[in-house]
Amino acid sequence: MDSYGNVTQVQNYDWNNLTTPAKTYTYTYLTGTGSHTYITDYIMNRMLTAKVIDGTYLLTLATNAYDGGFANFGPGNLTSSTTLAGTSTAGYDSYGNVTTSTNPQSVTTTAAYPSSTNYAAPTQFTVGSLTDTISYNSFLAPASNTGPNGDATSILYVNAAKPYTTTSAYGLTTYYSYTTNTSAAMANGRWSRTTMDGLGRTILVEKGTGSTVGVGTVSQVETT
Repeated sequence: MDSYGNVTQVQNYDWNNLTTPAKTYTYTYLTGTGSHTYITDYIMNRMLTAKVIDGTYLLTLATNAYDGGFANFGPGNLTSSTTLAGTSTAGYDSYGNVTTSTNPQSVTTTAAYPSSTNYAAPTQFTVGSLTDTISYNSFLAPASNTGPNGDATSILYVNAAKPYTTTSAYGLTTYYSYTTNTSAAMANGRWSRTTMDGLGRTILVEKGTGSTVGVGTVSQVETT
């Protein structure tokens, strides 16, 4: 390892030869140049290259670039990675969110992080020509999702974090209810209820039929 704890070399030996390594892996890391470097900014774990040699043949497994290749002008965001599968790229907004990426098959994905979510959660994903749109509540919990074919799902909440109802893209609505140590779900004349102990561990799972949770139980599993 180097002085920052990064692995710089790994040697693998065959079972019958502990003298000459069968494969040696080597890794290099981003450092930067000049008086202002990634190291002085405490960015010390960005791998640049990964290579392996079996004593004869040398193979480069990965080559990475950060901050668009402009050394010392960014937070160390991975913007390009070339592996045996091909090259992937990524672009970021000023908040560090990945807003565009391209995989080795040249498929591009874009994401929008607007001010309405304080730039913390994406409201839209586009892969090729297909777009997925998401909305959130004030707690930034997903409230609705509309897919590229117009398929829509929605979630209503009891409070900021607990779902009250969920509606699937097929129109099925599931209703949820809670007590101090139970949570229950009911949909289409079937229900399930989970009971937890004081540490949040499941101790009882019940399932049944009908429109009233706890009535019409058909299975029960207890955990001690």
